[in-house]
Amino acid sequence: MKKQFYFMLALPVLAGLIAGCEKEDTPKTTVKAGDKIVFNLTQDPETKTVYDTEDEYQINWVASDQVRIFCDEAEDVTQADYTITPSATDASTGNLQYNADGLAWGGDTDVHNFYAIYPADATGMSVTDGIATFAINQNQTCTFPTSATNNNFMGEPDMTNAYMVASLSTTPVDKVSLTFKPVMTTLKITVRGRETNSSSVIITGISIVNDNVTSTDAVNGVFKYDIANKAISNSSTTTEARTEVTYVGVKQGDNSYLTLSGAQSMTFTVFLPPLPINADNQVTVRVHATGETTMEATIGGNATSAGYLNYAASSKGLLTLPNFPTTVNGNNWITPLDDNIYVSQLSIPGTHDAATSSLSGALLFSAGKAQEYTISQQLDMGIRCFDLRPTVDRTGIFSYTYSLDNIYHGIMDTGVSMDDVMETYNTFLTSNPGEFVIIIMRNETGDRNTLTGGSDYNGNYISLMQTYLSQNTYYQNRKVAFKPDLTVGEMRGKILVISRNNLSPNSTYETAYTGWNHNNYVGYINSISGTGGSANIYIQDMFSPGENGDSSADEYYAKKKELIQGMMDISAGFHTDASLKNTWMINHCSGYTGVNNYCANAANVNYDIYTYLTGTTKTVGSTGIMMLDYVGARQNTYLGTSYTVYGDLLPQAIIDNNYKYRMVRKGE
Repeated sequence: MKKQFYFMLALPVLAGLIAGCEKEDTPKTTVKAGDKIVFNLTQDPETKTVYDTEDEYQINWVASDQVRIFCDEAEDVTQADYTITPSATDASTGNLQYNADGLAWGGDTDVHNFYAIYPADATGMSVTDGIATFAINQNQTCTFPTSATNNNFMGEPDMTNAYMVASLSTTPVDKVSLTFKPVMTTLKITVRGRETNSSSVIITGISIVNDNVTSTDAVNGVFKYDIANKAISNSSTTTEARTEVTYVGVKQGDNSYLTLSGAQSMTFTVFLPPLPINADNQVTVRVHATGETTMEATIGGNATSAGYLNYAASSKGLLTLPNFPTTVNGNNWITPLDDNIYVSQLSIPGTHDAATSSLSGALLFSAGKAQEYTISQQLDMGIRCFDLRPTVDRTGIFSYTYSLDNIYHGIMDTGVSMDDVMETYNTFLTSNPGEFVIIIMRNETGDRNTLTGGSDYNGNYISLMQTYLSQNTYYQNRKVAFKPDLTVGEMRGKILVISRNNLSPNSTYETAYTGWNHNNYVGYINSISGTGGSANIYIQDMFSPGENGDSSADEYYAKKKELIQGMMDISAGFHTDASLKNTWMINHCSGYTGVNNYCANAANVNYDIYTYLTGTTKTVGSTGIMMLDYVGARQNTYLGTSYTVYGDLLPQAIIDNNYKYRMVRKGE
């Protein structure tokens, strides 16, 4: 079918509900039992299916379209696929030719009940007793042109998401005429750039968040539709509403994003299950963009509400959002998600050596720099896991006093203390209680004291860190005990500490322990344990060349990317493989090949992982926790050399991933 869409505006309620099942008058015919049934397509001008570029009421078919027709009263074959041959003079009409064995008139009854669906090959589709089961396409795509028309990029949706149905009851006739009508509640949503040309915004997609889903069918990723009565037919409902999302991604050439300058806009089409959007079923439109600024708008309401724009079930309507904000408001991607989702099912962007943005200047001082953004900036852009490495300070000559020192990277002092970061996390979570923070900690004392020795430092790290976590007010107010089945709701406003040193977790300082040392881990299953139990955890942290048969930087990068992708392929099954439901993963994109610093690693790894994650061959599913270098900007400079690090695209792709598939929830 044509991909160009035009819509009628719904104010306050869009009319045009599709009509019921038709019944033919007594026909005159010469057909008999066993004769093949001849079908054609007709057009109903009151359908309001506005797909034609010139006539907004007209459905147009193309020769490649196929429909599936069901008839229990037919002889021998009770369902068959038909290919459409559109009329040369009116593309909204045409004839149908069966692909293999077509339906034939039966002899047991005079009345035949026909039900038809488009598209014929809809995944998981079935029709039983006139009730069609359709898959909920949670991950949709709009394809955008490379240039705007009148400052707007008009997206073309994937029409396989535009479910349509037809039904008819008739006695045998020479030709059965079917009229297809739309099933989905369809929104045409225009996203606008910033008000002026002073800055652009990179849009990666939109999502529709519905907090009111009670149908048990949604758990299985389907909805049931009564074709004759043109309405949802739920198997059953639950008393507790769930949050479900539909994501519509961007495709523009080879890119999975579109850059909007000031005064420009882009228009998405999203297909939603056939439910009304109103005061009883409000939804939130969330615009996904790189950086620290997001856009959200709630639609559906009553005459006194801001979201008064309502849409009827199976209708089509327009929605234009305000200009994209210019002020930082935080990329709070966890807040919209369902409370009962297991944290292990999420895709979480993290930062390796998160506190190192302060390391700059001469080579010695900048060698340990892995991030350009501060921790506060990382929080704003959606980073939710942080690699922190506090160390031990020793004072005295003949007798020593040990104290917890700043966060280091190797021998380099970041100048950032644990108090600094705990205060930053507390401030952030106070303002954003729907989010959470994960800290991964390791003793960096051994690296710090490489030049002077200091094995006596190591034994003091554990006791000092235990004491610190037991006494820090910010952490004590926000600590959460690790357990394999931690949920988003249990984590909101909390801090989870995962320690690579055994702090012997107890209820006072509530850490999780992995026993993950500083070797070049190439991907393995370890154990993660806390007071709430233990789980398997996959860890990949091949952080430098030399230990895995790779002697050069290029060999290392190739091996590194292979390992990252291999881990992502495993984690993609966390929501489909029951045995992996509460398995955790930490997957490092970070790495170091020598004097060329972490910028070079990011430039060589991040983009390839981004394209793999957003590519059409990648199975959609969890990435686990992904630890990254140089998040934030597209470009970074190290010692006068500019590197394209894709620090904006990769973290956002990980965030977007959480909206593309249905994660397993507690009790499922």
